[in-house]
Amino acid sequence: MPDEVLIDKDGRAQRTHAPLPGDLRAAMLPALAHAELAQRGLAYKFMLYGDDDTMFYLHPLRKLLEGLDPNRPLAMTDNIWLHHSHPHLGAPRCTPCKAGPPRAAHLLQSQDKPHLPRDVNQDEDRNISTANALPTPEQLSWYRPLPGCGASGCTPEIACRPYVDRGVHCRFPVAHGGAGIVFSVGLMLKMKSELLQKCLSKEYECSGGDCLLSRCLWHTFNVAFTDPGYSVKHSSTRDVVFDNMHFRIMMRDPMRQLGMGKCNRLCKWQLRNGISSHIGARYFPSVKTATELVTSMCASHASAWERLATEPTE
Repeated sequence: MPDEVLIDKDGRAQRTHAPLPGDLRAAMLPALAHAELAQRGLAYKFMLYGDDDTMFYLHPLRKLLEGLDPNRPLAMTDNIWLHHSHPHLGAPRCTPCKAGPPRAAHLLQSQDKPHLPRDVNQDEDRNISTANALPTPEQLSWYRPLPGCGASGCTPEIACRPYVDRGVHCRFPVAHGGAGIVFSVGLMLKMKSELLQKCLSKEYECSGGDCLLSRCLWHTFNVAFTDPGYSVKHSSTRDVVFDNMHFRIMMRDPMRQLGMGKCNRLCKWQLRNGISSHIGARYFPSVKTATELVTSMCASHASAWERLATEPTE
C-alpha cells in the first residue's frame, strides 16, 4: 500500500487519505485477511473487524448471528457516525431480515426515552439540506431504517429510501471502527482486494481507516450498514450493542457490578446482548496496562455470563 501522505515536488505534505500511518492498510485489512484465509483453505461465515483495542463478546455475538445468512452481503454495526456524531440513530442503514429483539417494554425506563420531537416539519428538513447545514439527531428523529432482505442485502438505495421519500439529502454514514463491524463471507467474496485498493487510492481527507472503508463499501460495493435492530424499536442509544457508551464502566467489571447488586435489569439486558467494547488503549500509560484490563474484562464478562445464564431472561 502507498504511504498515507502524498508529497509534492517541493517536498511539502500535499493531501492525505487519512491522518495516521497505517490507516490505508487498516482499510485494506478485511480483504487481505479474506485472501489469506482463502489461500490457506480456511472457511468461515463471519469476520470481526475492529481497532486493535476493540473487544468482542462472543456469547452475545453468536446469539445475534443465529439465523442470519452469511452468504448475503452484510456489514453489521449500530455504532455509526453521521454529521460528526455517533452513535447516530438517523444514519442511513437497514435492519436485517431477522432483527434483534428489543428489550421488554417494562425495561424502557423514563430516562431511556429519547428526548426527540415526534414530528419534524418536512419543509424544515428540505431547508436544512439545501443550505448544506448539518442536521442534528433531533431533526432526523423521523428516520426509521428499512429491512435489507434482498439478495444484495442492505444497499444505499434501501438505506436512503426514507430520506428520498421526504425529499431530504441522504449522506453516506461511517462506521465507528472502535465499536467493531461484523462482515459476512458473502460481502468479503464481493469485496475484491484490487477493487478495494483502487477505491481507497481515490479517497482523501478521511478521519481514519474505518472512514475509508465505509466510503468504499457505499460507493464501490453498493453496501450500506445493517443495524442489528435492537435500538430501532425505541430510538434510544441505550439499546446500541456495539460499544454502548452508556455502559462502558459497567462492562469493565460486570461480575463486580452483579455481585454488589448494582446491575439492574437494563444493565443485565446489555450484558446479555452487548457485542463489543472499545477499550481506548491510547489513554492508558502503557500497552501492558491496557492488556491487563482486557484480560480482566474477559474473565469478568465470562463469569457474569455464566451467572446470568442461571437467571430467567426478562
